Amino acid sequence: MEGDQLEKLVKENNELIQKNNELLKKVYSYIKWRRVFTALYWILIIGAVSGLLFFLEPYVNQLLDTYQAAREAIQNVGQ
Repeated sequence: MEGDQLEKLVKENNELIQKNNELLKKVYSYIKWRRVFTALYWILIIGAVSGLLFFLEPYVNQLLDTYQAAREAIQNVGQ
């Protein structure tokens, strides 16, 4: 009888190990894809900000030049 119980326990243990292995593989897969999508997310954010700055640079420079000219004009009036 002990041999039968031992075989039953070993079989149960093997089934549980297989289920745990399947779950572990799913967790690793989830972690891998999560890292990929997180990297893509940040690449998209950084790329969008860089592109926006690249296209807005002439307008920002023009605005800064206008501000500088206005500041100089105000200083000249004060003298």
